[in-house]
Amino acid sequence: MDVERRLYTQAVSVVEQPDEPSLRVYPPDEALHRAHSLPPRERLVVDDVPEEDWIAFQEALAEA
Repeated sequence: MDVERRLYTQAVSVVEQPDEPSLRVYPPDEALHRAHSLPPRERLVVDDVPEEDWIAFQEALAEA
């Protein structure tokens, strides 16, 4: 195993996925403690999506 792969695999943690999805409900104080703020708007905006891809994305969302 090369050094780069060995370093990568040592740094990666694996989280087992449950067989069935579950919903966790927390008391308000704990939910606020666990919450993360959104990144700035500049990091959320995607400017380089072609118009036809954007339309296809919106149509897929409408069908969901």
